[in-house]
Amino acid sequence: MSAELIELETLILERETKSSPIPFVFKAEINNDSTAKSRRREVSELFQTSNRSSVLGLSASNELIVRMDSVSDMGVVSSRLRNYERNSFAISCLEKLTKYEPIFVKDQSTDTYKAKLIDFQDHDQNTAIQRFFEREALKKDISYKKTEYSKKQIIYRLTETGKASLDELTESEIFGALFSIEPMPKYFLTLDSLVCEDTIEILLPDENEKYSVLGILDTGIASIPHLKPWMLDEKWPANDKSNTDQSHGTLCQALPYMGTLAKGRNGLAIGELSCLMQLCFLMEAKQSVKTN
Repeated sequence: MSAELIELETLILERETKSSPIPFVFKAEINNDSTAKSRRREVSELFQTSNRSSVLGLSASNELIVRMDSVSDMGVVSSRLRNYERNSFAISCLEKLTKYEPIFVKDQSTDTYKAKLIDFQDHDQNTAIQRFFEREALKKDISYKKTEYSKKQIIYRLTETGKASLDELTESEIFGALFSIEPMPKYFLTLDSLVCEDTIEILLPDENEKYSVLGILDTGIASIPHLKPWMLDEKWPANDKSNTDQSHGTLCQALPYMGTLAKGRNGLAIGELSCLMQLCFLMEAKQSVKTN
């Protein structure tokens, strides 16, 4: 890991010499056996040089994004990494340290992308970097729309992003502050085509079986093919059938019906289906039932 440290120390020195407004960040890859939160905490403390956490987040399940504010801070971290005896547990969790590169996905079939900036956990700094990004986008003739999903989650919709414009953006200083640039996803919904090819088995009562009776106190049960063979003629409606919305009662009765289909599958243990007796009550809020 010494060679990796030397490379990072060189990079942060170059960044500080240029007086860049973008904080220096790098990636610390954790080995797959050390991704538990308790172990990540040990690694985070290894990189902490002030009261503020230096770990900004994850770029992947096992990659930490680490911020260093100065060459002196990097020196403190380097000395800890070289002191294996004192920091053996945290160091053993590390796989490697690498230069930070944003997630960058190109797609020749689109010119619309979404861009996310790193959250540097500092409101003023985040605001300044957002303005820097917006200026750079306009310089490269990239149109953008800023969407604030939350105070800490801002996504830019980039349009008119030709290959040349994207390449110029990757060469810009702001590229180091990006978390990702990816094609804007598209979703298509067809509201007039709700086709389901799955079929639900219709169970029929066995004439040689004796079934218990299950009373359904609800809005009534519709005589659909799956339930009709199990429904008894007796029912006690609290109102006229024409005023009853039977959708809720029918849906609720699907639970014992489907429970019977599921019995014995995947370790489920659900009771057998019973014959149904309806005790209906009102669904419509404007109606009422008088009781004695």
